Amino acid sequence: VRMVMGIPTVPMTDVEGRYVSAGKDYYVNEGKVTNPFASYSNTVRRNKTVNVTGSLNIGLNLYKGLDYKLLLGGDYISTNNISRSIAFDSNWDENGNADPDYSRTINSLSESRGQRFSYTIDNILTYKNMFAGHTIDAMVGTSWMREYYRTMGIGSGSTDLGGPNITIFNGKGDITSEEYNSALLSFFARLNYDYKERYLVSASIRSDKSSKFAKGNRVGYFPSVSVGWNIHEENFFNIEWISKMKIRASYGELGANFIDSYSFLSTAYGPIPSVFGENQIGQSSVMNGYVTKFAQENLTWEKSISKNVALEMAFLNNKISFTAEYFWKDNNDLLAPLLPLASSGQTIMTNGGDLPVFNSASVENKGFEFTLNGTILDNHNGWTWEASLNLSANRNKLTELASGSKDDKANNWFVGHPIDCIYDYEKVGLWNSDDPDFQYLDILEPGGNEGMIKVKYTGDRDASGKPTRAIGPEDRQIISLEPKFQGGFSTRVAYKGFDLNVITAFRCGGKLISTLHHSNGYLNMLTGRRGQVDVDYWTPENKGAKYPKPGGIQSGDNPKYGSTLGYFDSSYWKVRNITLGYNFEKQAWLTRMGIQSLRAYLSVQNPFIICSPFHKETGLDPETNSYGNENVAVTEGIQKRFLTVGTNSPSTRNYLFGINLTF
Repeated sequence: VRMVMGIPTVPMTDVEGRYVSAGKDYYVNEGKVTNPFASYSNTVRRNKTVNVTGSLNIGLNLYKGLDYKLLLGGDYISTNNISRSIAFDSNWDENGNADPDYSRTINSLSESRGQRFSYTIDNILTYKNMFAGHTIDAMVGTSWMREYYRTMGIGSGSTDLGGPNITIFNGKGDITSEEYNSALLSFFARLNYDYKERYLVSASIRSDKSSKFAKGNRVGYFPSVSVGWNIHEENFFNIEWISKMKIRASYGELGANFIDSYSFLSTAYGPIPSVFGENQIGQSSVMNGYVTKFAQENLTWEKSISKNVALEMAFLNNKISFTAEYFWKDNNDLLAPLLPLASSGQTIMTNGGDLPVFNSASVENKGFEFTLNGTILDNHNGWTWEASLNLSANRNKLTELASGSKDDKANNWFVGHPIDCIYDYEKVGLWNSDDPDFQYLDILEPGGNEGMIKVKYTGDRDASGKPTRAIGPEDRQIISLEPKFQGGFSTRVAYKGFDLNVITAFRCGGKLISTLHHSNGYLNMLTGRRGQVDVDYWTPENKGAKYPKPGGIQSGDNPKYGSTLGYFDSSYWKVRNITLGYNFEKQAWLTRMGIQSLRAYLSVQNPFIICSPFHKETGLDPETNSYGNENVAVTEGIQKRFLTVGTNSPSTRNYLFGINLTF
């Protein structure tokens, strides 16, 4: 953040090559901050990773139609990361002396080592038999998965090593370590049956036992069943222009255990010295600690129950086909890290601690998926043109909280609303003197100014239209992040040996959170001479601007209601990939060289965005690249689970040239 906020007119170094800082011009709060480039260039990092992956498949035919398969897989990763910082002075006065207002950094060293090992062992027995139009395909098996991870780090902390070239130390340091170990044992069975590819039935059951839950809650059972009817295979079906007609339906249960290995155990923070008089060894204090997370022994599997019905059809010898599917899914005992109730007595977020995990809620999802494929030209005078469209819409709502309450404002959860909601003020514009409500500015915004952010007021007004109170927390709104629909469109055009493929994706409606513009990111503060994102801000000559007057009324370091500046329409239509290729077919020189086929192609990924309100305003890619707590100055205010546009690497434009050869 410091690098981005730095004033671009201030040089990194002076004529002597010494690092320069912007002094009082660097931050509006008059603070002096170390030149960020000096910190970066005086830090030496060395990262080493060794990754070994292996797999082994063994198959045996035990009897006619009866086969056994053993699948072994393993993955080992070893990491070694070393960071060494060299002491430096970050600013100098006109006489060549180090500026005393800038403390000299120290020579420091830190190192971490980690190991991760995981493996799977699958034993699968299958049986397949066909007789008199009947087909039976059965399978039973077991799966054993194990994962182990351990890391340890040590750093010199606040101790100066005494020189820039010291790469090891034997003094007092800060030691950290982490270890987890998890296992999953599964038993499963499946039976598929069809009669002349006309009637289809499939049923399965699996049992999973996970070490991530306490004893008594480790086992989950998850059945599923599906049926299908290929109507076009019936003798009575004789509509020539319909190539396929199939209806299908399914019911299934799935379990999720995507939590840390020891989420069900309590954690403590310490040691903390506490004074209780003289102890047995003559010290004036004893070491103590406190619980940061209580044990969650009732933590259990998250279970989703899915149901769907679908229609599949094809026409004109499969030149046109579509699939229409309606689904509804209930997620029960949702596993989520949440802020606990204050009455629980839990102290969280101490020393960077994680939030405790709960079986917190139930969520309902309903929606549809639609896919349409078509061959528009089929080798017509050498031309072939194919196109595909997929469209989906999902409506989810929170149906129940484990606490029994109707809302959990700390976690942005409200029964009857989508699970991903913003709970914040709704920006409706900026305060301007020609606004009919401007006469009430002192009532609605005591101490406010023209050009500040105007948010929605939901309170009462008297008979004359005068507001009865100031804008406050009760005016916050529940704003859904959920899009109306999303999908993709792709097309392929071919002429003789050439072919062109274009893949696009789109999204309509919903809200996008940009931490680059949100007050949490500290990059859109509008409070002084600093580097920040380029925005259209209010001035007396630019009253139609979107962003508030610089230096106006503040809340903390940001414009009041600055969080609302980070919410955008998430609609977009972008091209994900364009590939142009040529197939060298029936070439004599290929035959002489023993080449059966040769294809050359040029591909570009993420070439451009066709339309997007966010991209039009900011020039940034509207697809999210961060979570709510990543790379922001303040982690509160945006839920960790929310996907955002942040300072992580955005979608990159890649160019690729390739050749495919077959001998």
